[in-house]
Parts: sequence; structure tokens; C-alpha cells
Amino acid sequence: MYGYLITRKEIMAKNNEPMEFVSFEDETDIYDVVIFPDVYRKFCQHLDSSTAFLLRGRVVSDSGAVQIEVRNIAPLS
Repeated sequence: MYGYLITRKEIMAKNNEPMEFVSFEDETDIYDVVIFPDVYRKFCQHLDSSTAFLLRGRVVSDSGAVQIEVRNIAPLS
């Protein structure tokens, strides 16, 4: 998927490492993603709201809430 970052919330995971809950939007909708600590360490410095991003991961449903668990993030040129 691709989209523009609109909100971010950093939290500490159970292992005391940072991770984020992020909302992105495209032309059709707003969607929520989870960036777990291992991916967060690799890509957090690239996240800003001035560019679109290509997101790769898997869609998961937890108690009725659908979100994307991100595995890779790349800014679109």
C-alpha cells in the first residue's frame, strides 16, 4: 500500500523497545499500521509527513480492528 503519514504514536513494547502506531491516508481512506521494534529501528528516521510512503506488510484483524503490520517502509520519489 502507499499513503501519507497523518498521525504517529510511539509506545514502549513489552521488551522496553520503542514501536509505533501510525495512521496513513491515500485517496480512498485512512488506515492504521503497527510498526514493531525491529522494523521501527530500521525505518523510524525516514518517517515524516511531507512525502508518500510505500508500505509492505500483512493485514491482521484483532478483535474486529483491522490494521497492517509493517515489514518494510520506503519513501516514494
